[in-house]
Amino acid sequence: MLKQLMVNVALFFLLLCRASCPSVSGAEPDTVYVRDATGLIREQYRPLARYLTFVPASIPTVGNEMEIITNGLHYRELLTADYNAAKDYIELETMLFASDTTGHFFKELLLQKAGEGVTVRYTHDNVANLFDNIIDGRSFFNGFYSDMRKRGVDMRNFRPLGRFCDGLYPITSWNHRKISIVDGKVAYVGGMNINDGSMGAWEDTHIRIKGPAVMSLRAMFLQNWNMLSTSKSGKIPLQLVRSEEAASGEGAVFQLFADGPDVPANSVQDALVWTLENASRYVYIATPYFMPTKRVVKAMKKAAERGLDVRLLIARDADVEFASPVNHSYYKTCVRSGVRIFERVDRFVHSKVFIADDYMIYIGSSNLDKQSLLKLYEAGAMIYDEHTATLNARKYLEDLKGTEEVTETTFAGWSAGERFKQKVFRPLSFWM
Repeated sequence: MLKQLMVNVALFFLLLCRASCPSVSGAEPDTVYVRDATGLIREQYRPLARYLTFVPASIPTVGNEMEIITNGLHYRELLTADYNAAKDYIELETMLFASDTTGHFFKELLLQKAGEGVTVRYTHDNVANLFDNIIDGRSFFNGFYSDMRKRGVDMRNFRPLGRFCDGLYPITSWNHRKISIVDGKVAYVGGMNINDGSMGAWEDTHIRIKGPAVMSLRAMFLQNWNMLSTSKSGKIPLQLVRSEEAASGEGAVFQLFADGPDVPANSVQDALVWTLENASRYVYIATPYFMPTKRVVKAMKKAAERGLDVRLLIARDADVEFASPVNHSYYKTCVRSGVRIFERVDRFVHSKVFIADDYMIYIGSSNLDKQSLLKLYEAGAMIYDEHTATLNARKYLEDLKGTEEVTETTFAGWSAGERFKQKVFRPLSFWM
């Protein structure tokens, strides 16, 4: 009797302590239960949703507020406001944090927040940023990034320069994800970097999220963050668990999912191929680079040949000059199978989007090239919702009015130099 009383008292104080003490991660609990919204998705698309649920972070959720952002200046305004409002932490994982005007602005903002006591965590891919500086003619090794660490930003290098030969971080496996989380309340994912291009001149697409999906995206961020930790104390525990209670309600169903070496499949490629094989009316695609795998080309051709309206939006001139002839080298086989390709001539298209049948839309960081589809670390969202998909399909068609369609006349107009570049550069597409 006395023994049982002592056990009960001990349990009481243990529970009291757990209730009063903060978790290791600060404001957020160590365990988050996620209500699965797969049952709210149209039956036709449930197999895709189930396939993409590799980990609890990819469980479809409902009840999210989201804004699809297609204007870089608006994205800059929103992100600035959310960073300014941060009280606890800011977490950022992005391929490019450029040392340009936009990069300097956000660097100073993050340093300001760090000075106010906000924890700023930044996952930095130093190889990608090094190459970006070289290509754009900016100076490098000038202390732009090391200064952030010295002044209070908790920065972890995704791939230290001295580890090129490390099998875990091959040079061609850049971290191409674009993720930001503020206080566990608001999050961003999509195609926009922290640079002048995404936040100004380019045509790009991103998503701002509030709701249960924020913790899903944070779990994705922390997977890399914890992997890069050199000590147990540097890891932040966050476990997502599928709730026994299924989700209910109305509105868009939101599914976040990752791609890359840390995922047991080529998830974006698989999702696009599945969509091309199962859509009944159309699949609209936007991408900055068109260097697809044989599997994607085959799926696009077969879909068009069976009567599906398959369209591709891409800029005529890529931001990297030698990428354009490689993009062009894939045109003939697709156009002659019925795929319609539209080139934007006034600005660079950096959006990574595909939409199907007025119901499903993918927005993320994955380009339609071999690197993104097979090797890079990527992140994006599948949105299952008639209203969202329909609005964005209309916008897509509206955007095509400012483009030129690729036809046999286009091929006949290619110069000998253009044809030569296509043959020379295409074999190198796997490393672009």
